[in-house]
Amino acid sequence: MFLVTGQPIISPRQGERLMSVLWQQSAGSTLALLLLGRGDGRPALGTASPNPLVAEDAADVIARAVDGTTEPGFVAVQEILAAPYVGVRHVTPAYRAFQSDSKSWGWDRGDNLHDTYELLTRVAPGNIAGFVLAFRTLPGLKAATAMMVFAAGTDRAETERGVYSLASTYAGTGARVSRLLNPRRFLLRGLRAQLSTSISWLRPHSVIRVEEMSAFWHPRLSEAT
Repeated sequence: MFLVTGQPIISPRQGERLMSVLWQQSAGSTLALLLLGRGDGRPALGTASPNPLVAEDAADVIARAVDGTTEPGFVAVQEILAAPYVGVRHVTPAYRAFQSDSKSWGWDRGDNLHDTYELLTRVAPGNIAGFVLAFRTLPGLKAATAMMVFAAGTDRAETERGVYSLASTYAGTGARVSRLLNPRRFLLRGLRAQLSTSISWLRPHSVIRVEEMSAFWHPRLSEAT
């Protein structure tokens, strides 16, 4: 895993173009894109892939887009998996008559992930929370995706409250949130960008377009004041 910190982007279109580049760059492999709050008040973007070169190249692309820097993130992965309590929710895109001009997702000069980033900024020290979008590219600017939110910490009640609050921020984007039979396993697969495209309900995935993917994951948007 690689982590990226930097500046907000200026428009939703920039987020869509960035996702398109990442989609193209990861062709033939799988890639996981992350939003992470690590208790330091500075949400980070992340990349992970079974192919470390794909993850590193994707992190470099993101860093150039946000005028930021990259760093190895293997320590963050170990902290998440070693936490006494981990809460995970599966996020499934819900149909909202999506239009490719970005307007139907409520993007104007307001960031649809504003509340998501605010919660990640306020993650308590010693805890980690975030969002994972793992995908495998398909023809026609589409991808098979698996999305989830998670929270990891030392207090069960705080962890469950944190993951529930984080999941609720995706309601406005258009998503259905559900519990999992084996949350740690699902999270581990997401952090490793292990995505199955089988039809088994035990390995749920959704096929969506790049523009829709960028609504669920993008760098923070610089909002007009």
